[in-house]
Amino acid sequence: ATATTDAPTIINMVHHTYWNLCGDPTQTILDHLLQINANHYLPTNEGLIPKGEIASVENTPMDFTQRRVIGERIDDDFEALKLGGGYDHCWVIRQNSDEDGDGKVQLVARVEDPKSKRIMEVSTDQPGLQFYTSNFLDGSVIGKNRVAY
Repeated sequence: ATATTDAPTIINMVHHTYWNLCGDPTQTILDHLLQINANHYLPTNEGLIPKGEIASVENTPMDFTQRRVIGERIDDDFEALKLGGGYDHCWVIRQNSDEDGDGKVQLVARVEDPKSKRIMEVSTDQPGLQFYTSNFLDGSVIGKNRVAY
């Protein structure tokens, strides 16, 4: 895709893909194991818009610096999880830079389904990763093989 503007323009390249590595769309991802290369996340307001703060994940349910079960802490009494009804947040990626100071493509997340043993790794040169646990899917979206999401 291409675009032209007549003034400096901020863009946000977004790709919304939902992954369930078990292969069974009737199951959740809450038993999947997740690791995110991020020491910080962006707290949001009630509308899930970032507030302009950067918060540490340390000692919070937002800490996926080590491999964790996704659903292990999703119901914790933690404001960010209550506002999002689960995970729907941006993690601030620990950046590796080249000699010019530019970010380089790096592994930022790894998710594994313990049953199927399928693994997905995400690499990017971007500073953030949004992780969403489908908290607002209400069954009204019909997908492949007529599965409701």
